[in-house]
Amino acid sequence: MKSLSIIMLSSALYGSPAFGQELGSLAELEAILTDQIQSENFEGISLQGGTSIDVPNPLNSVTILQLPWNFDIQPGVTYESPTHLDMHAGFNGGDENVYLRAYEGVEIRFDVGQVAFGLNSGGANIIQVYGRDDELIEQIVQGPDTWSGFFGYQAPTQGITRVVILNPSLDFITLDNVSFGLDFIACPADVNEDGAQNFFDVSAFLNFFSEEDDRADFNDDGQFDFFDVSGFLTAFTVACP
Repeated sequence: MKSLSIIMLSSALYGSPAFGQELGSLAELEAILTDQIQSENFEGISLQGGTSIDVPNPLNSVTILQLPWNFDIQPGVTYESPTHLDMHAGFNGGDENVYLRAYEGVEIRFDVGQVAFGLNSGGANIIQVYGRDDELIEQIVQGPDTWSGFFGYQAPTQGITRVVILNPSLDFITLDNVSFGLDFIACPADVNEDGAQNFFDVSAFLNFFSEEDDRADFNDDGQFDFFDVSGFLTAFTVACP
């Protein structure tokens, strides 16, 4: 059986699964999050160019209400710095040029584990992505040529619960356009949806794959190929909670 041969080949090639990977662009992130995307652009406070105001630390949709201004933070996410946070306006000022500035690093926490997230930051940052059970999924060291660049990450079989961003060469880190919103499914390999992850899911996946059923399109690209088999195998090796 062709699909079974592919699974055997995938098992040999992917004995040690990767739980996540970087995203190269905002377009990739948008394709994953689709209409569930929530974005934090930190607009809403008008500041003169080059000025800043302190904001609550940690900062979320509840603590932001401490400010006297009408300003919102998306629910489900919290930003926290070891020292303090402020909103800063770039040189041109104005609502569209306001971003969050965190001193001595920042932690971004999601109330519900996320399939993927993205943001704009810059500099030689060290980014640590954590998943279920607070497991470090990956640490990424960005090069110094990433000023104002996009960083995104997906972990569909592990879920992203928090992200820590550090920069040993800078006093502060800037964040803008933080995007998230697609809740992580704890057991994606439970394709027959019986609440257990076992041989019957393998059998169901093989049937769905041979019939080109959408439930076997694990990377949601509209194709039924090796990458879907690899995605299923990776998901199947992750123990469900």
